[in-house]
Amino acid sequence: AIIGRVSGMLEAIGIEDAEAQAAAVMSQMVGALALARAVADPVQSERILEITRADLKRRYKVGADHE
Repeated sequence: AIIGRVSGMLEAIGIEDAEAQAAAVMSQMVGALALARAVADPVQSERILEITRADLKRRYKVGADHE
């Protein structure tokens, strides 16, 4: 269900092979969240999430930097 919703969003911005890309996006986000929660240092935890967020925005050209 969630991969289908993300896939639809990716299709809407012209991403090819949106279903596979959606699975990759979800895997990256879930992995980053799990890793951030496993890290004891809150600064490092936040950095993991920031890096992941920036990578996804850059890869799919979304966000304030790409409007």
